[in-house]
Amino acid sequence: LSAAASAAGVRPLVLSFDLRPGGSTDFELLLTPGETRETIDLIPYHPTQNLSGGLNYEAGDPAKHLALEWIELEQTQIIVPPEQEQIVRGRISVPFDAAGTHTAVIMVEQADDGTASQNLLNYKVRYAVRININIDRPGQRARAEISRLELAKNREGNPQLVAHIKNTSALHFNASAEATIRDENNRLIERLNLVSEAAARANNLETRIYPESEVRF
Repeated sequence: LSAAASAAGVRPLVLSFDLRPGGSTDFELLLTPGETRETIDLIPYHPTQNLSGGLNYEAGDPAKHLALEWIELEQTQIIVPPEQEQIVRGRISVPFDAAGTHTAVIMVEQADDGTASQNLLNYKVRYAVRININIDRPGQRARAEISRLELAKNREGNPQLVAHIKNTSALHFNASAEATIRDENNRLIERLNLVSEAAARANNLETRIYPESEVRF
């Protein structure tokens, strides 16, 4: 049994830009080398948020995911020699009619050179570089609604209050949830933090909710 893994890396992994309609900006991705020469692909992807608050990634379609049309890379494939960093430059150009928050992903991964053996276990390391584009337009407001509220059981079988919070706006935002338990005289008995699975794994109380996404707290 043998395993081969890509050693090249990339930074930063998250880029955030505040732009006006019709605005543009440049950015750079730094590819750090491994021990061997590697050919690296940079592929557009689109993130979708699941109920846990985490992100899934699907191959990007510029006709369907508009933010991918706004991002132009100087190179979509680059050779990274050992001990030599490489820079990939890009530019974001926002159209005049754009609004809200848009997120695109550039998946950085080792190119398939066709040498992988069927008799070996081969690993491919992928880095998802997330690009958040916030477009400043008057009148935009973050909005959310509780789409579902229920009393469920946790893994230990104890009662657990669960709230599904949906982002109904065009902006992303960080959200936290809290519930209070009161008696018949409205006296406070207990105050509870409702936390998504993704936030709990990160030891955090807040979860970023993307536009039109729903997260379980």
